[in-house]
Amino acid sequence: MASMYIHHAYYANRAHTHGNLTIEPSYMGMAVLTTLSTVYTTLQLILNSPTDEREMLFIKIMIFLIGALVASIASASFAGVADVWYAVGSGQFQMISLDTAGIGFYFVLPLSILSLRFVEKYGDWLDYVQEKVAALVVLGPAEVYLQRFWYMISEDAVWTYLCW
Repeated sequence: MASMYIHHAYYANRAHTHGNLTIEPSYMGMAVLTTLSTVYTTLQLILNSPTDEREMLFIKIMIFLIGALVASIASASFAGVADVWYAVGSGQFQMISLDTAGIGFYFVLPLSILSLRFVEKYGDWLDYVQEKVAALVVLGPAEVYLQRFWYMISEDAVWTYLCW
């Protein structure tokens, strides 16, 4: 479903409506039929398998579906970048897609790896800072409010409210 949404979002928001970047209208039915048959097949595999093998089969199918989602996201991002740059001529789509993949491998991938290593190394310190910020933002005003209006609350009023 996520893959279909990504491709629908690209198709609905593309800038170059009459270029060679979209699927031919005669092949639209084939794409829908392929998607529906894949979904139906995976559901039938899960539902018709024995209950003790269902979890393992579900994990195997989820690996396939996650791979399909990653490939769909990559193709949609390449098509979206090429659509912004109006890659209509011969070979331009491949050139822009290669540049987009290069940006992903040389900038996005190392930044994500470095951020994960930073969280792994300084995770305890980040948790401490997050707790202090939450206490300052959330608990600070609540404490001031309670100190300011504490005289309005009496034991009898609270007890009456709780017992009522």
